[in-house]
Amino acid sequence: MEDRTTGDSATPDRLYEAKNANLNLSIDVMSHAVGDLYKTYLSWFLREKFPEPRRILDIGCDNGIITCFYASVYPAAEVIGVDQSANGLRCAGQLSERLGLSNVFFQTANISEPIPSLGDFDLVSCLNVLHEVVKVPSLDGWSLRDLDGQINNQPDLMGARLAELVSPETGFMIIMDRLSGPDSVLWVIRFLEHAGLTHDWNRSWLLEFSNADGENEILPLLVSKRGLNILAFLSYRELTDAQQSSKISTHIYFGDTMHCIHGYAIINSGLSGFFKL
Repeated sequence: MEDRTTGDSATPDRLYEAKNANLNLSIDVMSHAVGDLYKTYLSWFLREKFPEPRRILDIGCDNGIITCFYASVYPAAEVIGVDQSANGLRCAGQLSERLGLSNVFFQTANISEPIPSLGDFDLVSCLNVLHEVVKVPSLDGWSLRDLDGQINNQPDLMGARLAELVSPETGFMIIMDRLSGPDSVLWVIRFLEHAGLTHDWNRSWLLEFSNADGENEILPLLVSKRGLNILAFLSYRELTDAQQSSKISTHIYFGDTMHCIHGYAIINSGLSGFFKL
């Protein structure tokens, strides 16, 4: 869940490998840096009571703490963790051995490239990884034209790659990332819809935790499943200039927490009122 993308790309990678020089050091660093975030995320995960998965994929698994947690909670499931860090994967393997887990496996994969064919999964988690391979824009205001235009500029069909990993019948994808605001959250939701993943508002949440400096921080937790939302079928070309320029106050709900944002009114056949994904 750490950020590997600030500054010169080689430097964070070296620091990341150094942090995972051995398992004890890796766990100590992670406990200090993201211990409360892990605790908060895992508490949410247990409360959600996802359908019993047969297969689980943890993208960007690092030292395997979250991956091994999944394997412990679902001992009958096949759990796979992928990461680009050789040291991280070595630590992950050592952790699974220390915990006596036989249903968890780790392998090298770079999310910025096509992930090796692993089939589909009932649960895919992508925690603080998406921003490393997808440029999430910051928008002052938006319409479908704004969102779709930015999404169409994304290379390599990254969204489609992620969607293919989610089981079409029972699969869920969990994405947690450091998004800059509600506009970025909406963009990611629309990005996933383009790939064929529908956002699940009832399961999505805002995680409040204490960071390494003891300050309160909030991260959006986005849950999606296979299938298209009706808005994914709408083309911005169908909207008139008047509809594109009508700015209103729109509401996004995460669980029982409401956040007011500014968006654009969309009034189309079958849709009236507020723009709500």
